[in-house]
Amino acid sequence: MNLARALLITILVVAGCGSPMPSPADVVTLEFDCQQFEVAGAGNASLTAEVAAPVGQQLDVRLCSNPSTGFAWDTPTATGDRTLEALDRGILQEVGGPPGASGLEWFTFRATSAGSTTLRFTYSQPWDGGSKGVWSVDLDVTVE
Repeated sequence: MNLARALLITILVVAGCGSPMPSPADVVTLEFDCQQFEVAGAGNASLTAEVAAPVGQQLDVRLCSNPSTGFAWDTPTATGDRTLEALDRGILQEVGGPPGASGLEWFTFRATSAGSTTLRFTYSQPWDGGSKGVWSVDLDVTVE
């Protein structure tokens, strides 16, 4: 076996040892854009949604966000069964967009066991005296 082939096999074996990236079929994405909050009442909007997922499913929740206003989504609270594991969160902002433009804040979860959980997301200014809970999302998740 030549050295190049042995190196390629080693790279493939090592790469396979990490956790695999989920395929699109393994990911459910729910997105709540700014227009949905404006239609629901802008200053005090509350949205709800339901989703069912099998154990092992990845769930991505994307919420309208504008960090330039000082608002951010609080860490969601969960009630009900312990069916989800929080994996990651971040902000999606358009590169080169106009200053102060909104983007999306995202949260990633994995369904770990059967049951029902309600995730509550609230949009607030985190400092003392900042506006609290001006928007909210209640997401009912059933894991089968």
